[in-house]
Amino acid sequence: MSDQDVALMLQTIETQRIQVDSLTSDVQKIQSSMDLFRQENEILEKRLAYAKRRAEQAKGMYIHPNIQVALNNEEVKNEDSIVEQIDGEQSLRDQEMEDLSQNDKDMSSIFQQKMVPTTFAFYYYYAVGMDTPVYIMGEFNKWEPAIMERVADQIAIYKTQVLSGYKYRFNFSVGGSFATDSQQSEEPDQNGQNVNFKYVVKLQDNDPNGEYKIDPQILKKLPLFVHSELKNIREQELKKIQLDDAELQETTAKVTNEVLQNLQNEDDDVKIQILSLFLRRNRYVLTKLESLRKIRKFSEASANSEVFQQTTEQISNLEDEHLKIIKAIKFLIRGRIAKSINQGEYYYINSFRGDANELVLRRVYDNFGILLNDNQASEFNVVNTNESYFLESFQVLSKEDERQFRNDLINNKAHILLVRFNVNIIDYGYYQQKDCQPVELQPQLPIDQYSYSIEQSNQFVYAVTRGEYGDVKHEAYRVGEEAGNAQDRNIHFYTNEIASNILNIFHIHLDDSSEQVTFETQYLQENQSTQDFIEFSGSNVNYKILVKNQRIHGLLYQKGSEPAKELRFYEYRFNKGTFANVDYSNKLEYSPENLIAQVVEIPIGILFNYNTTPMDFVHQDACIKVLEVMWM
Repeated sequence: MSDQDVALMLQTIETQRIQVDSLTSDVQKIQSSMDLFRQENEILEKRLAYAKRRAEQAKGMYIHPNIQVALNNEEVKNEDSIVEQIDGEQSLRDQEMEDLSQNDKDMSSIFQQKMVPTTFAFYYYYAVGMDTPVYIMGEFNKWEPAIMERVADQIAIYKTQVLSGYKYRFNFSVGGSFATDSQQSEEPDQNGQNVNFKYVVKLQDNDPNGEYKIDPQILKKLPLFVHSELKNIREQELKKIQLDDAELQETTAKVTNEVLQNLQNEDDDVKIQILSLFLRRNRYVLTKLESLRKIRKFSEASANSEVFQQTTEQISNLEDEHLKIIKAIKFLIRGRIAKSINQGEYYYINSFRGDANELVLRRVYDNFGILLNDNQASEFNVVNTNESYFLESFQVLSKEDERQFRNDLINNKAHILLVRFNVNIIDYGYYQQKDCQPVELQPQLPIDQYSYSIEQSNQFVYAVTRGEYGDVKHEAYRVGEEAGNAQDRNIHFYTNEIASNILNIFHIHLDDSSEQVTFETQYLQENQSTQDFIEFSGSNVNYKILVKNQRIHGLLYQKGSEPAKELRFYEYRFNKGTFANVDYSNKLEYSPENLIAQVVEIPIGILFNYNTTPMDFVHQDACIKVLEVMWM
């Protein structure tokens, strides 16, 4: 190796050494930074944990600004010292708050010391030209507009003096239009118009932020400021409203806890009568509440504290009764069916809107008697009825009539639209459009009265729609050899173990567009598996159900000469006495709310055990009993 090569190699080695040293230095810097971040993170975690504990102990309590500074100071690392400092400051603040709340009945006596300078501000959500006038009007100036000083396109201020210890209402006018400031507190006034409000207090001289240093619960006790020249006008309006309220006739008895407790034991006919009484009572309660709320607002606006307190108590009692009535009515309508007296149409009593005293009814059938499958409750099928219209135009079915109605709804095939169809395939080259072509309907109805939606992948009719009525209950069967199982969908088995050696499959839910399907069942021995039964070509069997150890073990499907395939399935086991949740969205509309139900009867379907021949599927009546459970 020449001297030149050696020199070049040494130079290369030196360059690499410098690079390694540089990388090592960078790594050390990163490690140092990570150590620093780790230490800072530990400090922050301690502060966060401490802050959470203090927040749990003092929700809504005042925290002195000095304490906040201490918490944010990186030099404060000893939590005990922070606790000591906060406890000391908080004890001083607690004493201050105790002094401020000596007299809960007249909080204004503490704060009404003298006239204080106050600044009202207005912020508009979009820029307003500086030449556009902004006015403020409020109780402090008899609601007479006063020009505000513009300090920016969106901000205006108004400085004045008011008496401390009151809540002040005010509003704004921008370019001739009334407005409120969305950044400030709002509430409706006695006339129902939204206005802004603020509390004006003065704890010490030259403190413009007194409002923010008082516990919000104490601030809420401050009286509303009422201008002396407006008080007499408001009192006259109050007397008129009180006279109107006195004319309300109480024609129904008050709903008490005793009435509600006995409700569950009443006969069905009595319950229907009670429903009528409760609907009328709720109308009275709503009317009375509306009147009393007006009285309370005007008594506050006229500084009549005695009427205000009396009315507040009356409102509280009526609101409590209102909630009881709503619960009772919801219990009484649960799962009930109503019939239109004039048209003879049937409706589910879907829900109750307590604040409007309206029963929401949903149509059961379309005008051809086909069961509606309108889970979205389209507007056409819904009737909102107040108590007068409902009691005059509808009749609630008795329990016996309702039982017969539901039995007909479930078992009468005339309420289910049977569709026999072909599939028309239009080839566009880059894709194929598949359309449903109905061939026949049962019952025999005009085909063009319904529209038909088909899945493009498996060519199943997934929806049949009757115009404004929405989707209807249907069964769809494809004409021709192409019919078969939708293999991308799960099959559902509903089973019951009658004895230790007898399994009952009482319901099977599957999607198959063939009008007739055949089943074969096989009970597997311990040493057998699904693969032992995969071959059943040449038979006319479509589905083979495999059972093992009293459970559905597998499901095989075969179409024509095609190889058999395993299908996905779910098994649901039911036993007598089992409790189950009936979801409010169930298609039989048992209730607008979730219910607890108990299984009292189970129909017999396919019965089999080891070395026995399964029986044919037998359909029986519904097997669910809805428990009448009421929460008060």
